[in-house]
Amino acid sequence: MRAYVAAFASAALVLSPRMSASAGKRGLASSASDPPVPRRKGSSAAVSSRPPSAKSPKKPKPSTDEADKAWFDFFVGVNEEYRRYMREEWGVEKRGDQPLFEKLCLEGAQAGLSWATILKKRAAYRRDFKDFDIEYCAGMTEAEIEPLLGDSRSGADCIVRHKGKVLSVVNNAKAVLALQREAAACGSPPPPHGYFDQFLWEFVGGPTICYSFMQSCGLIVDHPAGTPEYEAARERLAARVPPSP
Repeated sequence: MRAYVAAFASAALVLSPRMSASAGKRGLASSASDPPVPRRKGSSAAVSSRPPSAKSPKKPKPSTDEADKAWFDFFVGVNEEYRRYMREEWGVEKRGDQPLFEKLCLEGAQAGLSWATILKKRAAYRRDFKDFDIEYCAGMTEAEIEPLLGDSRSGADCIVRHKGKVLSVVNNAKAVLALQREAAACGSPPPPHGYFDQFLWEFVGGPTICYSFMQSCGLIVDHPAGTPEYEAARERLAARVPPSP
């Protein structure tokens, strides 16, 4: 099944490397991202500039609102849909060929755009690609694709009208079908979550093909350590039963 790595990667739209955003999320768990504190001229790290009798000022306790803020609030802002996605979906394991296929296609659509934009259009994508039915998407014809590119609707009511991105959905679906058929031809029982699911999850702990995709689907745990999302992911990881060989 690993022979499909090159074929699958070439069939899929090359995703935009959004490592700056990913690195920002990951950096929250590391003090290495904090800027260095400049020393006062003439001072030493070993000598305090306060008189011996001076007491350390008490740090104000954070307000309830500040304490309740999630680690991702700084970039989701007031976008409630984005916040709900980060709270309930990002980094949570996705299992099954169809959910993983959908996520792969949406990540491809994001290239050059923000995830908030794609999230706003997700319902339109599901409508136009029949909930990302793999067989339907693989069989889409030019006559079915053209209306999507010429859709006069705007905003959340239409997908990104970029021919290369739309065609990548079709190509991705064909690659997934080919993988499913070859795996089924081997005569082994279908894995519980599907052949595409098994193919992707084999890369956990291996080389990173698409870091953003792996993050959001929970193939790797990348929530900042100590957050509620991290603890929940750690519990899921401990409970995970390895697939049968």
